[in-house]
Amino acid sequence: MRRAAVWTRQLQVGRVLRETQLEATMASKLKKEFNTDHVQVVDQSGGCGSAFRVSVESEAFRGLPTIKQHRLVQSALKEEVAGMHSIQVFTRAPEDKKAA
Repeated sequence: MRRAAVWTRQLQVGRVLRETQLEATMASKLKKEFNTDHVQVVDQSGGCGSAFRVSVESEAFRGLPTIKQHRLVQSALKEEVAGMHSIQVFTRAPEDKKAA
């Protein structure tokens, strides 16, 4: 019984490392594509990597309709999106500093 617990723990650690790497890869692509550090990628699938929540804030979105912004994000992650069950995309342009 103890062996099974150790084996399960080892599998979970490996899975977490893989997910973290995929999240980091996706975030890196988005940061480069949209020239921003305001990117968040979270695996919401409970560990299997099939569902992600992606948030990006970039000046590149200013003046674009939301659907166009989301298409740009999905295009940047074309390879990763192909293997996913779902992706939630949240985008916005930075707020005007004068308004703040």
